Amino acid sequence: MDAKNTYVLPYVLRLADTCLIHSQRLSEWAGHAPVLEEDLALSNIALDLLGQARALLTHAGQLEGAGRDEDQLAFLREERDYCNVVLVELPNAAASPSDGSGGRDFALTTLRNAAVALWLELLYDRLQASLDTELAGIAAKSLKEVRYHRQHSSDWVVRLGDGTVQSQARMQAALNVLWPYFNELFAADGVDGVGPALARAGARMACPLGHADAGGHAHAAARQRHAAARHRRHPQRAHGPSAGDDAASAAQLPWRRVVNLESARAKLAAVPDPEIPAVSLVELGIVRGLRETVSGLEVVLTPTYSGCPATELIADDVRAALAEFGDVTVTMQRSPAWTTDWITPEGREKLQHYGIVPPQCSAEQAIRVVPRLRCPRCDGGKTEQLSRFGSTACKSTWRCIECGEPFEYFKPI
Repeated sequence: MDAKNTYVLPYVLRLADTCLIHSQRLSEWAGHAPVLEEDLALSNIALDLLGQARALLTHAGQLEGAGRDEDQLAFLREERDYCNVVLVELPNAAASPSDGSGGRDFALTTLRNAAVALWLELLYDRLQASLDTELAGIAAKSLKEVRYHRQHSSDWVVRLGDGTVQSQARMQAALNVLWPYFNELFAADGVDGVGPALARAGARMACPLGHADAGGHAHAAARQRHAAARHRRHPQRAHGPSAGDDAASAAQLPWRRVVNLESARAKLAAVPDPEIPAVSLVELGIVRGLRETVSGLEVVLTPTYSGCPATELIADDVRAALAEFGDVTVTMQRSPAWTTDWITPEGREKLQHYGIVPPQCSAEQAIRVVPRLRCPRCDGGKTEQLSRFGSTACKSTWRCIECGEPFEYFKPI
């Protein structure tokens, strides 16, 4: 391992482990959230974080150069070798499971989500400029995802803090428990160097807490405890789950088999997305390149979301569709990050006919613009958002007030 990798590896592992363990804790809510929409939201956030952890662990394995892949790093390290911040490994409730809560506190989970999502948003924003191009690519893709995580969880913090007397008390109790652990997110050490998220953290973290009536007197006492908390590792360590065409001409490489690229493109254009079969991979904009190789073809794909569960299936479908052209290599390219701006006009039209409203604004406007959607079933204009997350992380859940039917919106990203 060279000197550069020796410096970068611990940093990448810390970020990877934090995403991995946070995903593990969130997945404990599957089937147990207070409402169905939030069950879907927490599961999809966990899936996003798991995808980010997989990408970071794969990169860590490459930096290490010892032949370990993402699964070996996720599963086969000793407890003391995990580098995540303490905050994410805390149980989902401070109270005992015997109190009837099942060991889960929604207020605590929500507040932790807001803090970690904000930290990751600030961190990924800065890491886009990293000299490590692979890390910069992972950051650019992940940034789009955690912006939705932060927005969703911050809304819940405000909703609970400004809700009933009970919800306000539970949010205050969650803040009292978690506050000593927040400092670790922004305190620089030998691994972080200068904490890249530190400069803007204070004002941004205060924003959702300022809107919600939670905080106040508990902060001063909690702040005095943070130094001890930073070095107090929780005894319950969570172990995460497994974690344009620039083809060369045949004249340049006369010894290889000649492939009809136009025919290959036609075959590729017919491969449907496994989750939305009405739309092809090409129409979704995830096919970024088709190149001829000595023994066949290379297809360059850009995954939609870090945690997309269909990524491996898509690669298998592409290989099967192009098998007649020889050996097919599928390369996953993270930079530039996929955006809904790449969905073709034909793809958008097919989404609408399929019952999924296509993105109504550019990816750049995604967080700032509140869409006004028409129902894809009755064309009614009175609709409301039920959740920022739907059956998959790339969609949100809406309902038509006029016909009463639910539908999904493909979120701009």
